[in-house]
Amino acid sequence: MQRADGTVPWVDEQISTADLFGPPRAPRTAAAGSKPCRAAQLTAVLTGWKRPSYGGEKPRGFDTAIGHLIGEVDIGNTSASECTLRGEVPIRMIAGGREVPMLYTHGINDEARRRLTVVPAGGHASLRLDWSGPFCQPLEGALELAIELPDHGGTLRGPITATDTPGCARGEGVNPNARATLSASGFSEPAEPAPPQDSPLGGTTVALSGPDTAAPGTRLPASARVPSSGVSSESGFGSGAGS
Repeated sequence: MQRADGTVPWVDEQISTADLFGPPRAPRTAAAGSKPCRAAQLTAVLTGWKRPSYGGEKPRGFDTAIGHLIGEVDIGNTSASECTLRGEVPIRMIAGGREVPMLYTHGINDEARRRLTVVPAGGHASLRLDWSGPFCQPLEGALELAIELPDHGGTLRGPITATDTPGCARGEGVNPNARATLSASGFSEPAEPAPPQDSPLGGTTVALSGPDTAAPGTRLPASARVPSSGVSSESGFGSGAGS
């Protein structure tokens, strides 16, 4: 609410994904006559691994030792026809034409097993992989995935261009019988935020002003102004260090 002097107080509320990007996009709906995808009409590639977030906490002990990577396989439909993917996805990693020896799993819950992922012509789907250590063997030759498509769709082969691997942990605190594991989830639509909602503040800029320096622990008076609207706001910010 705008005050009598024209300022607007800051509101200490967390912004949501919907505030930034609008409501989530509705799932795709299969067209009449859509058929299960076949390997010949799809491509697959995994371009990068990322390490999981621990909510700001530094991983310790076993989590640090064995290593854990998460990858999203990009599935592309290169055909002129829509197709669908559903169910569990057995998968293998291949290096130099040979299967990489480790434990492979692909169990999913009933909800994921029922989920139908529509892949339009020229469109994409996603497949999450979780790769955990200890992984200690060298990888020789080109690295690729062999994905068994549901509904007898055949084997889809696709390259892995990322070079990361989980850690090779041995010694105290690590089960000597632990094995590297590659787990596949079910197919899903790629994460694409919905277009942002229209806002009366679209295209505006904000100018923030305050003191140039402050002692540690000082609460700083500051003001912000939206030049295009003439609205200003005043508040204070805590300073954790001098500047």
